[in-house]
Amino acid sequence: MQTHPGFSRWSSLSVKFLSLLALMSQSLVGCSSHVHRMPAEELCKTRAYVGGNLESFISTRYSSGSPVRMAVVPFSAPENISSYGVEHPGSGNRLAWRLHGALLSHGAAPIVEVFNRQDWPGKKEEFFTGNFGAIALAREAGYDLVMVGSIEELRSLQTLAAYSKIIETESGITVWYGRHQVSSPPQRLYRGERFGWFLPTGIPSHIPAAELEDTLANCIAEAVTAQ
Repeated sequence: MQTHPGFSRWSSLSVKFLSLLALMSQSLVGCSSHVHRMPAEELCKTRAYVGGNLESFISTRYSSGSPVRMAVVPFSAPENISSYGVEHPGSGNRLAWRLHGALLSHGAAPIVEVFNRQDWPGKKEEFFTGNFGAIALAREAGYDLVMVGSIEELRSLQTLAAYSKIIETESGITVWYGRHQVSSPPQRLYRGERFGWFLPTGIPSHIPAAELEDTLANCIAEAVTAQ
């Protein structure tokens, strides 16, 4: 039986096309292990309302070598990013723990601890009206200084902003008070190293919450220890 020339050419093209698809599939599978997230340049902005240097304050108020203790209270946070149970800490708790490490690495105070008092009546509201509850609780626990803060409502998935204060518990003096904002690029990019492809993603699970919290903690620590 004789095959029509047109059918033969079509069959040959089909085989070549399928072979090309198979080759591309193998290449993509091999490429998947090389896909990584492009590093982002985070942006940190601080506005100081009371801009005292923490180390200078400690050196002038306390004798050299004194075991000055500073408490970091979990920041107040909007309801959608706040804690809901011990096993599900919110942004305010995570930020406090990250601040603990950042402040220690910057040498902010001889002793820095997370004062894990989650909430008390009026905690969120008192940040802008005196912080009397936080001061009293920290003083009773033997702390010389207390850091309190309030995370703002989220305006975008790439921005995190918060207010922070450091207060001396004995005198009620505000050592530091400011607002901090960190941002990441509006689009996270992923690249296949073999082909140089850049793939944007807007998937919620890819939102860099941990990176923003880390950057915000370092932003605050740098601000309160800046000369």
